[in-house]
Amino acid sequence: MFINFSNHDISDSDSKTYIEEQAKAASAYGEIVFIKFPHVDPMGDEDYIQALAIENIEKIMAHIIDKAHDVVHIMGELNLVYKMVSMLKELGVTCIASTTTRIAEEDLVKGKVKKESEFEFHRFRKY
Repeated sequence: MFINFSNHDISDSDSKTYIEEQAKAASAYGEIVFIKFPHVDPMGDEDYIQALAIENIEKIMAHIIDKAHDVVHIMGELNLVYKMVSMLKELGVTCIASTTTRIAEEDLVKGKVKKESEFEFHRFRKY
C-alpha cells in the first residue's frame, strides 16, 4: 500500500496536480490511499506540532496493513514532516519523499514576489 500524505492527490486523474509518472511509480507499491496534509499554523509551537503529528499518525496507522511493504509518502510543512517521519520510523513504517526537478520563475509584482513553479517527477526516495 502507498499512503500519500501530502497536498496532492496523485491517484485522482481529474486533479490539476495529477502527475502520471508519479501515480505509476506509486501504484507499484499497491493500492494508493490519499490522506490530505493538514494546514500547519505558523504560530504553533513544538507542542502543537507534536499533537498534530500524533493526530495524523493515528489516521495513517489505521491504513497500515503490512509494515514490511506499506509506505508513507510524506511531503509538506517541514517541522511536521520531520516529526512524523521520526515517529513513523520508530514504529517501523517506511517513509518516502518524491524527488523532482523544479523549474521556477519569479517576478516582483507590487512589492511582492510572485513565483510560478513546475515540477518534473523523477523517483521516490526513503527518508
